[in-house]
Amino acid sequence: MDTYFSAIYNLARGYHPTVKVLTPPMAQLRYAEGFNMIDCTDQYLSDAPNQKGYDFMPQVYGPKNDGVNWHVYWNWGRELYGYCLWSHHVSAYFPQWMKTSIRDNQKAVTITEADLASPLQNFGFNPLPDKSSGNNAATAAISIQLFMYQEATVGPVDYGVSPKIVSWLLSDDTGCQNGNPPCDHPWHAAFDNNTERSWFNLWYTASEYP
Repeated sequence: MDTYFSAIYNLARGYHPTVKVLTPPMAQLRYAEGFNMIDCTDQYLSDAPNQKGYDFMPQVYGPKNDGVNWHVYWNWGRELYGYCLWSHHVSAYFPQWMKTSIRDNQKAVTITEADLASPLQNFGFNPLPDKSSGNNAATAAISIQLFMYQEATVGPVDYGVSPKIVSWLLSDDTGCQNGNPPCDHPWHAAFDNNTERSWFNLWYTASEYP
């Protein structure tokens, strides 16, 4: 993968020198971070017991990018920036060489998917079964607000650059709106049958500084 994505970077920049090539986002909890944030255990590759998945892509996540990109989901109660047990911030678990590269080269950093994890994402115990019943809409909105605030204010202290964070919002037309077949698309949707969902309105219209 390091060779493949490095070649894509070289090709793109060769044809279009001004184009900006971001790193491919690694799937959360799939060995890239070298740590399972759900049960707080090491999660190394079987043939590399002391290396994170990112360690196998030093070119792509080092010089062969114009910005580092990742996705992040979290359980309610894991919004603070840090380490287990209270944090699901992916960037906190980047290897130090990767954080240093971002800081020293002032690489742009972008989270292109960010949202409170749905129950179907299997992030372990999730106290919110939905984003609508009871006080869940307000709880979800505050969680999203707090997580993004922590990434935007504490993250730069860790890796040296202010991030751009993109909320993961879906417009669902897959036929699974009512959970048949089961899917988590409705969880991430900001609208339900053209009606703005309460959690989205509460979050979107709130201050970015809780």
